[in-house]
This record gives sequence, C-alpha cells and structure tokens, in this order.
Amino acid sequence: MSRTVEALPLSAEEIKTLLEQSPARKFNVSETLVYKGQVPIAGYVLLEGLMTISSSPKNSREIPTNSLICANELLNNIALRETVEVAPGSKAIILDKSSVLEMIESGKAFFLTSVKDVV
Repeated sequence: MSRTVEALPLSAEEIKTLLEQSPARKFNVSETLVYKGQVPIAGYVLLEGLMTISSSPKNSREIPTNSLICANELLNNIALRETVEVAPGSKAIILDKSSVLEMIESGKAFFLTSVKDVV
C-alpha cells in the first residue's frame, strides 16, 4: 500500500513543543529524504527553506513552512508514492518513530495523536 504525502499545518505552540524534544537540522546540501516507494524513517517539519514532493520531474509541489509530513506514513508503515527532497539552506525538525510515539504517550505532543490513528 502506498499513499500521496499530505502536509499537516502546525501552530507556533506545536512547533515549540517539537523543538523541545527534537532540535532542528540545517541542510547544507540538497538531500533526498524519502524515495518513491519507500516507507519514511522519520517525519519532517519544514521550518524554513524549501522542501518538495514529486512523483516525476515535471510534477512537484512545495511543502508549506511549519507543516508536518510523513508522520502518518512513518507510524503506519506506508510507502510513499512520491519522492521528498529538501533544498540547501533549509531547516527542518526530524522526528524518528520512537520519539513521535514517546511524545504521543507522554501527552507532550497531543496534536500528533490524530496522525497515529489515520490510515
């Protein structure tokens, strides 16, 4: 099973909560975060810069700043129909599966509970 990546907009308060648990990373070079057909190894929140999702070189879209992507697919082991790439100079929070589950269970990131159960 695979699915199209959806972006979940987050509030400033939600971003602050995530930053307390996982520091942001600045990308110095262009990087492919998830290849088409792969299950993501992390969820991502774009803080600044450019992150794109593409199903082909001619068909791509930009992820809005302060949006969470790939968390649902990460938690539910769903492969992506698209490739996710980040541009040099971009800054993002990277959330691994165990961190997301820990935040949900502790109640620190209650807003992620909807991601966990959506398939």
